[in-house]
Amino acid sequence: MMSSLVLHVAAQTDTGLVRAHNEDAIALDVTHGIIALADGMGGYNAGEVASRMAADGVVNYLRDAMQCMAEADDQAKISDLRQLLVGAITKANDNIRAAALGEAHLHGMGTTLVAALFCDSKLVLAHLGDSRCYRLREGAFVQLTRDHSQVQEQVDA
Repeated sequence: MMSSLVLHVAAQTDTGLVRAHNEDAIALDVTHGIIALADGMGGYNAGEVASRMAADGVVNYLRDAMQCMAEADDQAKISDLRQLLVGAITKANDNIRAAALGEAHLHGMGTTLVAALFCDSKLVLAHLGDSRCYRLREGAFVQLTRDHSQVQEQVDA
């Protein structure tokens, strides 16, 4: 799926200064150009469960879909990437909601998500909540996403 471009990935999470446990989850499949980062919603039940379900669910869904697409022509692949990413996120959300409804200790769990799908020289990016995606190029970071949050709405207003 990927051409001669080389994808280098480094990933690390940190608990931070406010919380006692880490609710971050990272999942990736560099071979297929898939990266997902999720951050459980602090103050709610089982944020670490929701973030792990989201990150793993998106990567697993996309990996399976990309393997199925391996036979398709290149134009079909490019046009379908966005729909694949939406489908992966929708499926992960459905699974998180079902788990939250099915088990009392998971009720109300939620997560943010940033997911990237690299294909040849193209990037399809999706994000939910206030986890951000930045591009590092020639030593400079550029923010690619805008937070989905009340604070961002107030800044925009």
